[in-house]
Amino acid sequence: MPCRAVEITCKHFNCQSQSLDVLPVNLKRKLLELMSKRGMLNAVSLTSLLSRFERSLDLSESCLDDDCLIATKRCRFLQKLNLNPGKNQVHAFTSKALLELFPCLNLLSTLYMRRCPAVSDEVIESVARNCIHLSQLDIAGCTSLTDKSLVAIADGSPKLMSLNISRSQITDSGLASLSQGRSQHSLVELLVNECLGVTEKGVESILVSCSCMKYFLFHGCPVSEQVEQYLDLSPQHKMRQISWTIY
Repeated sequence: MPCRAVEITCKHFNCQSQSLDVLPVNLKRKLLELMSKRGMLNAVSLTSLLSRFERSLDLSESCLDDDCLIATKRCRFLQKLNLNPGKNQVHAFTSKALLELFPCLNLLSTLYMRRCPAVSDEVIESVARNCIHLSQLDIAGCTSLTDKSLVAIADGSPKLMSLNISRSQITDSGLASLSQGRSQHSLVELLVNECLGVTEKGVESILVSCSCMKYFLFHGCPVSEQVEQYLDLSPQHKMRQISWTIY
């Protein structure tokens, strides 16, 4: 399908969505990519264009609801999913829809869900339980998350390398659980910025136990100057970036 034809089909998609069911997978993928970039995806288009062979799906520019997530459940081989809301997007999907989605995505390795109100501790527990290959998880700004999420991640994410759980309700206790969890020796990057329950005690837990940590950011957390004495606790650390704000 020439580029011009893809453009026209994309523009008039809602008028011919049913006829697109017969298109080859590679042509559907071109339409999917174009509509994703333009924020045009909805439940109808996703149902018509998605195949179970999708490896990566970016829904950040589209306004999503529960029906969109239901359509995504067919992507059993999905490895990367971006649910971050864009600047002008509002995600209306619920926790219930997320809880039904992640048991279907067992091969997921990268997941972005920043600033999603529907992301709860229960949702993260489902992610940790079902997505055991997860290596990158960005849930910054999911303000309802507590230490329960970190406990779930500690128990169920053995390959996790990067975690952003900034602007949440986690505390030192949650970081202690994470530092002794299954990703203790795989975690390379951790961001807990603006988590008011995190102090130098939680920082110490991570620095002492997470032997592969290279990027550790905890700006806006109520840590004191005492945190500096923990920086040399683990000589095997080869930190590339560690930064914080002293209260």
